[in-house]
Amino acid sequence: MEAIGLLDTENRQAWAVWQEIGTRFVVDFGLGAWALDAAIETHGVSDRGDLLERLSIIYEVMVPPRQESQKD
Repeated sequence: MEAIGLLDTENRQAWAVWQEIGTRFVVDFGLGAWALDAAIETHGVSDRGDLLERLSIIYEVMVPPRQESQKD
């Protein structure tokens, strides 16, 4: 994607982590926690918080919450 190159360093890094932890293999085998831990282990505590916030934003866009149908 060309748009990825336009992101700043922190957002590009978050996108790269998302690409690692959001693969079908990781999800299907329940390896999300392990993959996330491995991806953030080299980050400092404050950087981890920032990265998790960025990943949360990506998650909201890429996997939006299910909309429950309203019953009249």
